[in-house]
Amino acid sequence: MQPFSRILGLGRRFGSFRHVPGFDPSWYSNAYPDVAGVIERGQARNPEDHYRRFGAAEGRNPNRFFSEKLYRRFYPDVEVAIGGGLFATAFEHFIHNGESEGRLSNPMPVDESWYCQEYPDVAESLDRGLFESASDHYRLEGCLQGKNPHAAFSESWYLQAYPDVAQSVQRGQYLCGYQHLLETGLDLGLRPHPQFDEADYRSRHPEIDAMIRRGEITSGYRHLIEEGLRQGRMWKQISDMDKLRRAAERLAGIRLDEFLASNRRIDLTHGSTPEVCVVLVLFNRAELTLQCLRSLVGVQDVDFELVIVDNCSTDRTGDVLARIDGIRVLANTENIGFTLAANQAAEAATAPYLLFVNNDAEILPSSLRVALDRIQSSGSIGAVGGRILRLDGFLQEAGCIVWNDGRTAAYGGGEDPESGAYLFPREVDYCSGVFLLAGTKAFRDLGGFDVRFAPAYYEDVDLCLRLQAQGLATVYEPDALVVHFGSASFETDPSFDLLVERNRKLLVDLHRETLKDAFVEQESNLVAAADRGAYAGRILWIDDRVPLPRFGAGSPRSREILRILSDLGYRVTVFCTAGERVDPVEIREQLPFAGVEFITESGIDGLVRFWKQRATGTDIVIISRPHNMMSAQALGLNFGGTTLIYDAEALISSRITRRRDVLGAGQGHRQGG
Repeated sequence: MQPFSRILGLGRRFGSFRHVPGFDPSWYSNAYPDVAGVIERGQARNPEDHYRRFGAAEGRNPNRFFSEKLYRRFYPDVEVAIGGGLFATAFEHFIHNGESEGRLSNPMPVDESWYCQEYPDVAESLDRGLFESASDHYRLEGCLQGKNPHAAFSESWYLQAYPDVAQSVQRGQYLCGYQHLLETGLDLGLRPHPQFDEADYRSRHPEIDAMIRRGEITSGYRHLIEEGLRQGRMWKQISDMDKLRRAAERLAGIRLDEFLASNRRIDLTHGSTPEVCVVLVLFNRAELTLQCLRSLVGVQDVDFELVIVDNCSTDRTGDVLARIDGIRVLANTENIGFTLAANQAAEAATAPYLLFVNNDAEILPSSLRVALDRIQSSGSIGAVGGRILRLDGFLQEAGCIVWNDGRTAAYGGGEDPESGAYLFPREVDYCSGVFLLAGTKAFRDLGGFDVRFAPAYYEDVDLCLRLQAQGLATVYEPDALVVHFGSASFETDPSFDLLVERNRKLLVDLHRETLKDAFVEQESNLVAAADRGAYAGRILWIDDRVPLPRFGAGSPRSREILRILSDLGYRVTVFCTAGERVDPVEIREQLPFAGVEFITESGIDGLVRFWKQRATGTDIVIISRPHNMMSAQALGLNFGGTTLIYDAEALISSRITRRRDVLGAGQGHRQGG
């Protein structure tokens, strides 16, 4: 018996289909709520009549298991037959001819080999004769269970990316997200998978692009799922960053081979009273662990102990650890995830501070020292994070934000790490576990990472928010520099998406009161949300240059004003209209004022965009020098209710007079006699 006949037989047996064989009026009315209005207006007698008159032509389905659009699309001769008046609908063709000809009621392409390998239970069902094929299983059962039909579609990602589709599936209009994609989503330009890009696929395969241009096929994705997967075509979009990661991964592998082939060892022996316990949680990736451990050799200015939890690695991690002196290894018999393993290591610590570090991170020299100095500088600091760099040298994060719905943002991601916006310490919502320093006692008093977030994700956010509730701030320290390797692939594992979403909801439940006062996620709130500091006020100062001594006689005055404002507790942003790059080291050495940042490279042309980003939360705007005030007016800047202060910087009447004399315009009209 064909698959649809089995469904139809069940429907007839239990009376769920009436009138036209297989038509389900109850499902049809629920899936398409607007049908009721059409019937009320007398334009159709009942749901079945609506389907015959309007629904089929509009691509509506007669029941849950038949797709009018897909049947017509995959069997072009059916469209011809309908056009010739032989059949009123595709479903009528299927009932009278299609099923007996072996045509599929809901033709959704399935990679049968991949499907059986990915889901072993399917192979078992086929062996027992419960289904005729993997495609049969997917259409009748797998699609309802959230299974993926092939590697180029992610059901969970698609439903998460397009919530309105998820609602349609939940309502029963579609069996699954994949059916929506094939019927409607591709025409709307929706993405089937985070790694598939239509333009990229067509550019990789010019002959397919030519077929599309000739009208032989409708899209690259349709080619991929109907022929490309079987042909082994490359379809995953690889970014420049991913290519860089893969190259770095190969190099790390070569270095691992060379190290293990030698007789060398790494000495990380510590003193009797370590200041910090460095915690590493491992599960495979021996080549990256080796790079991390080698970076710790360069930490010469802090006495630290190293506690490593190996979550039952199956690669050469054990061989690497056997070559390291001065460490403690806690070997687990299973992978218990980061959260539980980090707590396990923290219990074994003897030092007063804990540093959680990812094993795919490299700590630059002196980073641990400056982070330790920062957390020891005030009893009100509970945790410290650093400036995290990507492999390409750009920022991954300069502190992180928690929005009011629990979603997070890495401040500065993809930006220049030497930009002034990221070069001053500030209080933040949280810093990620890539590099996170906390007091051992405070960590233990809070019970460590909350095990409800196990195996991982959001436990670092939760910890920082709980510290905040205890009056302990999390501080971003820009001089603590870390290079983070990151994931070598952008492949989105469905379980990852589900876990992150589960833990986001958990965070919201646990910190509902705190998040009520958090910012809404939008670009205009980004800068204000990235700095949690309690300031006397926030000031934007627009001037020509950074007030360094080499920039003229006015610099000492400006420098003194900055010092006073800093001492009074103001947060000051100096926007330099000259647009010239200044060495950030020189700025920090010459102007070591708390809460002061310098934006040096945007220039006057970047002032409008900058003000849009900074308007939220700015209390006072100071504009120095006449030409900067005129520029601000010419740009049409609207400072709204913000207090605006004009600073002439110096008595300029004599300068104007001399300028007119030089230009031959005489003294002109001078005010004041």
